[in-house]
Amino acid sequence: MTLYDRIIARREELNMSQEELAKRLDYKSRSTIAKIESGENDITQSKIVAFAKALGVKTAYLRGWEVAPAPSSLSHRKKKHT
Repeated sequence: MTLYDRIIARREELNMSQEELAKRLDYKSRSTIAKIESGENDITQSKIVAFAKALGVKTAYLRGWEVAPAPSSLSHRKKKHT
């Protein structure tokens, strides 16, 4: 499984859309996420860290150094509606 496959799998596990992930990462549109997930666009080390944070996992998981998506210090939290 590649870095891109892990990003897709974790995003889908969280029921997060490409649009929502794009917003969390300050991208202008979901098309950038789609290009990254397809491997068309490469991402820098700093962006891998940002993706891990947005997806609530350690960078080691995204890089394939850990098998399970162990939670990072900042996990994905659902927003409360008031």
